[in-house]
Amino acid sequence: AILIYGQDYGLKQERVNLIIKNYIGNSNNVIEIEMKSIISNPEIIKTELNSISLLNNKKVIKIHEADDKIYSAIEDNILLNNKECLLILFSENLTPRSKLRNLFESHKDAVIIPCYSDDNKNIISLIDNLFNKENIRIDIDAKKLLSSYLGVDRLVTKGEIEKAILYAGTKKHLSIKDISTFLSDQTSINIDELYDLILLGDIKQAYKILLK
Repeated sequence: AILIYGQDYGLKQERVNLIIKNYIGNSNNVIEIEMKSIISNPEIIKTELNSISLLNNKKVIKIHEADDKIYSAIEDNILLNNKECLLILFSENLTPRSKLRNLFESHKDAVIIPCYSDDNKNIISLIDNLFNKENIRIDIDAKKLLSSYLGVDRLVTKGEIEKAILYAGTKKHLSIKDISTFLSDQTSINIDELYDLILLGDIKQAYKILLK
């Protein structure tokens, strides 16, 4: 069983995708269970952990927005140790007093992975890695400016770096003037998108743009 928690949704998604790929390869044998289903019927976890398809020898069970409300159900089933089934829990920020967090931290066979927003050092490393793969050079002051704009969410950060790579084009070089223009363009796009989402009443997506 693995508990992945923290405020960086993109980083959580990146890590769970890698975990699932390493565990079941290209298989799509992933079962998602809603919190409300577990609260109303705690036995659903035990049932899923003990049922393997005839067509697949492994499966993954994902539970989103997990919190202490399902602590008892998880505690009762975490000892099953079914080698053919991987249980993955997604959570937002969990305080050190969280019973669910303490369960995973103290359990010898469980894994807990915190996912906090990237700091500037991690962002610089991401920029360097992605730029090096594409043989793109970026001036030091331009890199500092770009990194200061990023870090709220890993998926957003990587997406913005990839856009900057496209912006570099065939010249394969970015100056501080290029980054200033790129960031100005991106801010304009985000503001327009924010207007549209608010007018449509899509508050959840609007909030994500506001964070960007």
